[in-house]
Amino acid sequence: MTTPLETSANGHSFRMIPVLGGSFLMGSKADEEGAYDDERPQHSVTVSDFYIGQYPVTQALWKVVMDGKNPSDFQGDDRPVENVSWDDVQLFLKALNQITK
Repeated sequence: MTTPLETSANGHSFRMIPVLGGSFLMGSKADEEGAYDDERPQHSVTVSDFYIGQYPVTQALWKVVMDGKNPSDFQGDDRPVENVSWDDVQLFLKALNQITK
């Protein structure tokens, strides 16, 4: 998994690049000064390999995945999509994953 992936959604091509997973320590040590309680306990986190879009999601890609809907205020197919919530993005990712498998 070291090679970029060219893929498409409903005829709209885009590029995904690989991100190699790994492990790291998340959170603050028990005796770390200035840390908040919700930063503890420090624990190991492991992330699997994954692909991520090389460029921001354009409005054109958003529209082909989301049945023509475009929530952006600053319109333009080559512009990044904006004015979306975290929940909107989760729906987009679910639909994109179904299209691209």
